[in-house]
Amino acid sequence: MTSAQYSVARSYAGEWMGAAEVRRYSLRRGIPTDLPRTKTAVYITELADRRVAYVGQTRQGTATRLAQHARRWDRASRWSYVWVVPILNSVPDNQLHKIEGRIGQLLKPTDSIRLPRPY
Repeated sequence: MTSAQYSVARSYAGEWMGAAEVRRYSLRRGIPTDLPRTKTAVYITELADRRVAYVGQTRQGTATRLAQHARRWDRASRWSYVWVVPILNSVPDNQLHKIEGRIGQLLKPTDSIRLPRPY
C-alpha cells in the first residue's frame, strides 16, 4: 500500500475522520508502542511484499486488537506492517462498519474473510 492509497482510504471516513496518521508501522518486532492512541480506528495490515492482508476495525485501540490477532500464528508470522485510520469515537456502529467495508472494497485484502457492506 502507498501513502496515496492510505489517503484515499482515509477519505472514506468522511465526517468521522480522525487525525491523519500517514505512516506505516512495522510489526516485525511486535506491536509498536507508538501506534495512535485513538480507541476507534480502521486498521490495514500488509504482508512483507506490501500487499494488503487484512482490513479491520476496533473500538478498543489498534494495539489491543492487533494483540488479539497475534495469538494466531498464521497472522502473527505473515503480517509485517500496519496502517491506522483514526476514526472519531462518536461514530455510530453502522457507520464504522460502512467505513471498514469501503476501505476493504478499495484495497481487496487477501486475509479478510468477510467485510461489512460498504453502503
